[in-house]
Amino acid sequence: SDRKVVMTFEQLDDNCGGRLSSPPRE
Repeated sequence: SDRKVVMTFEQLDDNCGGRLSSPPRE
């Protein structure tokens, strides 16, 4: 998720596995 910094935190969380703020989505 470190490719596009323009993405929203929600999208980043989803790409990173949701560790930042969103719960991990499996």
